[in-house]
Amino acid sequence: MRIAKRLNEAKTMMEQAGREGSSAEWLLMHVLDVDRTGLLVRLSDELTPEQDLRFSEYLLAHVHGVPVQHLIGYQPFYGRNFSVTPDVLIPRPETEELIVFVTERLERESFTAGQIVDIGTGSGAIGITLALELEQPVTTVDISPAAIAVAKRNQATLGGDVTFLE
Repeated sequence: MRIAKRLNEAKTMMEQAGREGSSAEWLLMHVLDVDRTGLLVRLSDELTPEQDLRFSEYLLAHVHGVPVQHLIGYQPFYGRNFSVTPDVLIPRPETEELIVFVTERLERESFTAGQIVDIGTGSGAIGITLALELEQPVTTVDISPAAIAVAKRNQATLGGDVTFLE
């Protein structure tokens, strides 16, 4: 089946299940290992049976409540892809406004390096992003060893001067 037809069917399925149709695009991009432009370029291509099966499995999991981000393994946040698992909350797009607020405020005011603390760090999206954007050390704290492990993986991939405390 052509990708365009399969995608349209999947979007309809998502909408009928009370999910966003765009979820189907995210899942299909992951299956095909392409970005949105790559997906658009391939719309007239055929899905392999293996790709179609994997896509179907993802769609059913999502319909049954598994977040897209847990299926694909990441969530974009402030221009970076952060790994996510069920051990952490999924970074929300509106949380990016917090990054803007903090960076603008700290650019106007003097502060001593090392004074930024991210409490309840989860995936590390806030702490790592602040460390990278401000080029300052950030300390993070979380009660969950599993969450800290996810945050440390993100820091290893993305960088930033971050200390993790449990």
